[in-house]
Amino acid sequence: MRIVLAILLPLVLIGGGVGALYLTGRPPFARHRRAAAKPVPAPRAAAPAEPRSLAPQARRPAPRRRTAASTQDPADTARITRLASIYEQMPAEQAAPVFAKLPDPLVKDLLQRMDERQVAKLLGAFGPDRAARLTVALAR
Repeated sequence: MRIVLAILLPLVLIGGGVGALYLTGRPPFARHRRAAAKPVPAPRAAAPAEPRSLAPQARRPAPRRRTAASTQDPADTARITRLASIYEQMPAEQAAPVFAKLPDPLVKDLLQRMDERQVAKLLGAFGPDRAARLTVALAR
């Protein structure tokens, strides 16, 4: 009988302690811990808007100049990319006369999509004035 009491009494006490901890919301094992509910912040009230006449006049930035590529739709961009790959395969001596008859914005868009070595050859084949204009356009 003493052996039974010596074994059962500690088991009952340990079991009761674990049960009490579990019932109070503090389980003894980490995997059984409940996530504490985080308080939800109250929504902020919107600041009252100032009347337009009293609001300070903000200086608007200057409108950006649009290039030919920024105003094109994706289909046009794909066409220009395809043309650039075609002109990239041509020798610079043959492509330069064609580029001489094209407008600067289109040439700039084509040059942006071409290999640097081919662009260097083409710029060398242009006159110094046009090469300088295109270089400035490419740098922007």
